Amino acid sequence: MAEVIGAYGDDRVAQAVSLYRGFYDESGRFQTPVFPHMADLLGNLARSPIRLFTATSKPASLAREILVTHGLEGCFDRIHGAADDDSGGEKPEMLARIMAEEGLQANKTLMIGDRRFDISGAHANKLRGLGVLWGYGGEKELTEEGADILVPTPADLPSAILGQFDALSRH
Repeated sequence: MAEVIGAYGDDRVAQAVSLYRGFYDESGRFQTPVFPHMADLLGNLARSPIRLFTATSKPASLAREILVTHGLEGCFDRIHGAADDDSGGEKPEMLARIMAEEGLQANKTLMIGDRRFDISGAHANKLRGLGVLWGYGGEKELTEEGADILVPTPADLPSAILGQFDALSRH
């Protein structure tokens, strides 16, 4: 929020965060889109041997509500995120915690995300970081952070995932 309003010389970050959270709690969370092809892809992945987890900076309870709203909560083995007080949302630490709790191995795990935080968190934990270009971060941000691969559209994600798992299996 400091980046967004700071560009206009405004320093009322706490007030802006409070207003945003009020809006988001009341109605914004129900406006969270499901990108084209993603519901089908998540369903297909959920039926495969691949285990799926969220690693969101949102509180896990909020992520769960959003996924329930879209009928997607059953696609995930577990929904991980920040605590309700917003603590625990830093990606490097969160991914380390998830990997330990779930018994995941870096050479068999991928992080898929749309922001630089996802990629830096992946790399801090020796994971490959797939940057998706239909989210909020954009190509420049993901490239500068060193995404291992950029995925242009949701339709390209299945082949990107398979390609990354194939690359991991050769190392």
